[in-house]
Amino acid sequence: MVVSEKSVKSSNAGPKESYYVGKKQTKETTLAGVLADENVLPGTITTEKTTYQAGETFSAKGIVSESESYFAGLDAKSDNAAKVKISCGDQTFGTVTIGKEQALYEAADMAKLDAGSQTFTMTVVSGNVSVSGVTVRTRDYAKVPGSISASDHEGVKAAHTNLQAKKDMTYSYLAQVEKDDLFVFYLKGKSDGKAFVTLKWNDQTIGEVQLSDTMQEYMLDGAMDLTPGLGTITMEVTGADAVIESLSSKVYEDEESLPVSITATSEETSNAAENVYDKDEKTTWKPQSTDANPMLTFDFKDSYQYDRFMIQTKDSSLGSYEVQVKQSDDTWKTIYTGKAGDDGKTIFVQGKEAIESTQVRFVFADTNVEVSEITLTPYVNWAMKDAVKLAGQKKSGGDSFTVPNSVVDGDRITKGLETGVGGSSDTDRHEVTMTFSEPKSINVVRLFTLQESEFASAGTGVIPDLTMTSEKAQYSYRISYYENGKWTEMGATVRPDAGTNPKVTTEVSLKRKVKASKIKVEIYTSHWIRINELEAVETHQFSAVK
Repeated sequence: MVVSEKSVKSSNAGPKESYYVGKKQTKETTLAGVLADENVLPGTITTEKTTYQAGETFSAKGIVSESESYFAGLDAKSDNAAKVKISCGDQTFGTVTIGKEQALYEAADMAKLDAGSQTFTMTVVSGNVSVSGVTVRTRDYAKVPGSISASDHEGVKAAHTNLQAKKDMTYSYLAQVEKDDLFVFYLKGKSDGKAFVTLKWNDQTIGEVQLSDTMQEYMLDGAMDLTPGLGTITMEVTGADAVIESLSSKVYEDEESLPVSITATSEETSNAAENVYDKDEKTTWKPQSTDANPMLTFDFKDSYQYDRFMIQTKDSSLGSYEVQVKQSDDTWKTIYTGKAGDDGKTIFVQGKEAIESTQVRFVFADTNVEVSEITLTPYVNWAMKDAVKLAGQKKSGGDSFTVPNSVVDGDRITKGLETGVGGSSDTDRHEVTMTFSEPKSINVVRLFTLQESEFASAGTGVIPDLTMTSEKAQYSYRISYYENGKWTEMGATVRPDAGTNPKVTTEVSLKRKVKASKIKVEIYTSHWIRINELEAVETHQFSAVK
């Protein structure tokens, strides 16, 4: 399934083709025959002595492991602002001015180096320098979302210090966006003169803040809609000098996190239960060795639906386990029985009925389990919660057809709607519309169609996931929401190539919630419309509380 925020009319990705994303397909590498005392780069070449005077030169060979562009710099300090030229063969990285603090000072330019043996040269142009080595590295990037020291701007780097930013100067940071999402940006700094700092992503202004005379973190106004790839964050300082500690970014959340209480039957010191829900794989929950029946219980206070989860453990310590939900009579119902091989996998649990509860618990059979993260996303399905109205319309304003309430009953396996309406096209589709009693906050729409096994023999279908395909699914779907008097497309699937069946599950998501009064599914089919379940979902963000 291909999902986009606009229609995709055709796909270039055939079922047997392979693609590389974000990485070169070929890269020349050479490490064969490297001697133990040879310098392998990227890395550091240790200088022969620690102090060099004006006019002195140091040269050494290094084995460049990959044909790539590199930075070069010196781990050094100087009492008299020594200037040092760094080169490799006939290529010059540039001349750096060394400060009084021991730090890494990098030349401003990169050089494209071929894999293999290369000679690196350091020439002291003026002054004297205390140096421990020549450092050669490939370009690294700030991560979005993530954090970067303000001193790590392009050019000279002074490690482990705040940036002493000068008035009317601009500082640049090459950054890699990790995911397609909305992001908010933060800046931590201060200024005795109340400097203004403006951040930009490429040519787009992120925002501006005025700094006070105390070090604090500021959130810039607005959210940036970014897609994966490289870009440049620029920071312009005006009005006065400033001291900047860091820049950071986070995924935008359009609501405050709700509290969830996570309790355990036992826990080791520094391995608290809430660590499994902190989005940090380095922190873990571990039961005490005497705990014969370790359990984790999530209490969300209000009732929500759940259709999937994922458990990640340290050192693959997951054994057999059960997932249970608390019922209205205070008994616990097992909704899934798992095994060691589930570690790190998304497990879907909704089949013929929706799963709803205030509490979910994980019961582990192995005392040695150590859980790093549990992914569990509670949501409200307004298709079931609200008294929605359903309608069907054939293409080009043709006759209407009935859409039964069985498409909003929580059963993702059993056929809810099957009707022969004739063929449609990518540009002229049949429609199914869901209208709410009043506008609802939604950010996800899901559609489930008929499995081949269920079509052949009712009762043989299984819990659907995002990978299942079916000959009985329609060519493609386009999903839109209606807000403030207009339709806006959420996403669309692409008709697969001949010989490949469409997906059973279509799931489209928005980066932020909208207040929709109705949703619409436009269907491209040869003749039939088959829908098991249509869901209009509002997910919620939660944070663990003690």
